[in-house]
Amino acid sequence: MKYAIKYFGILLLTVLSFTVAACGDDDDELSADNLAGTSWVVTSDVDPDGDDNGTVGTVVTFQKNGTLAFLPLNDWTYATWAVNGNNLTIILGEGIPDDFMQGQFVISGNTAVYTYHWGDVNGEWEDLTSINVMTLVKQ
Repeated sequence: MKYAIKYFGILLLTVLSFTVAACGDDDDELSADNLAGTSWVVTSDVDPDGDDNGTVGTVVTFQKNGTLAFLPLNDWTYATWAVNGNNLTIILGEGIPDDFMQGQFVISGNTAVYTYHWGDVNGEWEDLTSINVMTLVKQ
């Protein structure tokens, strides 16, 4: 009986160690599941020359249906988002898809850094050399 209790205790500790290891915080991993329904305020957005892109203070909401909402409102009446691995693609336009932003979106706690470039959805141009960096804070 003494050995049965010992082995039961070892088995219980083994199972608990796997359970605790599997319950890590996945909120920092980029996925459509943990981005959908969240709102972020832009705290900085600079182009390769270090100039502000004019979006500081904008609240970006990643809707569950794959669209984006902006406050204050802007000219982008068409705005969608998609995640592939740790890359975020945002497609923008005035009524129809026109341009896209694409790059890594890295979440750390309540802060995210989006390192992205711009391109045209029709493939007419894409600037891979001009990297913009946007910092956002989760609301």
